[in-house]
Amino acid sequence: MKHRTHEQVMNDALKDPEFRKLWESNALKREITKTLIGERIKQKMTQQEVARRAGIRQPSLARVESGGVMPSIRTLEKLATVFGRKLQIRFA
Repeated sequence: MKHRTHEQVMNDALKDPEFRKLWESNALKREITKTLIGERIKQKMTQQEVARRAGIRQPSLARVESGGVMPSIRTLEKLATVFGRKLQIRFA
């Protein structure tokens, strides 16, 4: 059995209009998740440490990082502060 790459699987899945619509509707959530996890790892922090510094609960941060929930702008501001960053929102 030949193994397929992630890219091959995604290309096939994106041919399905329903899947494509769902995938595209979640693009912002995926970008937020990728950014938060990347920054946390880069700064060598645990979820517990980030949550404590941001004044939120660790399970709440875990739900954000898993893509289960869309964080509020206020929560994103708190997380940005923990990472020594400023939240920027722009239209592309």
